[in-house]
Amino acid sequence: MLGISPEAAAILCAHHWPGNVRELANAIERAVALGADEWVRPEDLPEEIFQTRTCAVGAAPPYHEAVRDAKREIVRRAYIKANGNYGETALQLGIHVNNLHRLIRELDLKSSLEGSHQKSSVSHRSARQEN
Repeated sequence: MLGISPEAAAILCAHHWPGNVRELANAIERAVALGADEWVRPEDLPEEIFQTRTCAVGAAPPYHEAVRDAKREIVRRAYIKANGNYGETALQLGIHVNNLHRLIRELDLKSSLEGSHQKSSVSHRSARQEN
């Protein structure tokens, strides 16, 4: 192993690291163990690192961006189905409500969810008025 590529280093530096040094060390150890190259590349890093969009080198690689988009859509659909109720949304997703709030924050979904719930409420009201 020669080292960490500049792209991977920028991603590591931009990540929040809520688990501090231990989490960083685990991510690097994993990347070294699973990497197929003599350099640690962004694709060798754990997926969790790509959940935040603070990468100094730009957007996440296509796979990680697609996973992030899929997570956003899953949360959005559950939220609409739960009529904007966070507890019910978390229950549908099979996660604790605190994890839901963290996920919404990490995926930058708050304003999107509030907008989708308002649209859903308006369409339900207008459908009731037509009947």
